[in-house]
Amino acid sequence: MAGTLRSALRTRLLSRLGITSSSTAQSSLLNEAINAGISRALSDGVPGLSRRTFVGTTYGTYTATDTVTATAGNSYFATTASEVFTGKNIFPGDVLNIGSIQRLVDYVDPAVAGRVHFGAPVSATLTGVALTIERRSIQIPGTGPVIRVSDPTNTKTTGRLARHDSDGAAFSPFETGGGWSNMRTFTQGYDGRGSGSSFIGLYPAPTSATESLIIQADFYDELDEDADKVFFPEPALDAILERSRLAYLSWTGESDQIRVGLAQAVVADTADELTNTSNPTKVFRKG
Repeated sequence: MAGTLRSALRTRLLSRLGITSSSTAQSSLLNEAINAGISRALSDGVPGLSRRTFVGTTYGTYTATDTVTATAGNSYFATTASEVFTGKNIFPGDVLNIGSIQRLVDYVDPAVAGRVHFGAPVSATLTGVALTIERRSIQIPGTGPVIRVSDPTNTKTTGRLARHDSDGAAFSPFETGGGWSNMRTFTQGYDGRGSGSSFIGLYPAPTSATESLIIQADFYDELDEDADKVFFPEPALDAILERSRLAYLSWTGESDQIRVGLAQAVVADTADELTNTSNPTKVFRKG
């Protein structure tokens, strides 16, 4: 599949807008509309766009080799420089057992190797206490929405799925369990303050390495050059271009209510285009 250049998408979008030529500023706006169209089509779950199916694993319990100290009024604990938490597959939402108290990871400090933040400050100083971390998280390859998380040992007759719940931590945040026999929900997040990685978190937190099958809608990089390509079939391009056209009309304010309504109707028409093209041909008979 050769792919479609951004320049070709812009030319097609111009045709749909009825514009014969564009200025440099207008071309920049059209390029942004194309990127918006791709993002909106991905988030709308348009059939035919990329999805990934892969298996990932949690990393079980992490036991620190050094004791930790958390000073009253600080929202992080620290160890000596010999203890490094970066690159240890520790993500937001993982369970911190700091001596006799429990907290959830906010983020691992990317600038200070021996520091982990946990959000709210402690009221009393903790000095020289042991630390373990229950790592409930699995790093995933992109920021696209996760469609399904399931037990990879599922069969056709039995199946275990984790339900998506963005507030999974609100119910028994410190609970641990023995893998898929106790799995209930998952959350999806992006570790912007720490590693800059996307991840899912399993609830309750598995105490040992636990595999999960993950189905995720693909994240697509911004098209920032005319030579950049997308690799989607024609019906998916149609869905992207119509969303791009609607975005452009909205941003420029060139459309009246009727025109916007018609553009929205066309977007709706393209939403199931790929699904329909895969169905058997409909034959009508007059009896």
